[in-house]
Amino acid sequence: HTKKRDSMSKASREKGKRWERDVTNRLKKSHGEHVKRTGWMQAGAEMPDVHSPPFFIECKVGKQPRLMAALEQAREGLDRHMKLKDPDPFKYPVVIAKFDRQEPVVLMTLSAFEELTNAAD
Repeated sequence: HTKKRDSMSKASREKGKRWERDVTNRLKKSHGEHVKRTGWMQAGAEMPDVHSPPFFIECKVGKQPRLMAALEQAREGLDRHMKLKDPDPFKYPVVIAKFDRQEPVVLMTLSAFEELTNAAD
């Protein structure tokens, strides 16, 4: 994390933290108080930016967030998390991204979307 953090400006890091807090607060309203911001500085690569099982959520914000890289980061983080045998039931890697001055978007694999929508039937 040190190399990546050093290459990001303080303003970019603060913008990212604000976005993580915004996502957390928004999801608390729709999913309940169990949703928490993990905070990447203390979390390590095994924990998501936003803790909201069954979703392993990475948050990205900026002019051109790298969505596929973020989804891969979420997948890898979920894989590492599963090896810890942690009781948190994370199942779906998800990216919640906001391009500057645009409506936020959610990115997940089609198979995860299909599983979720089939479970709702």
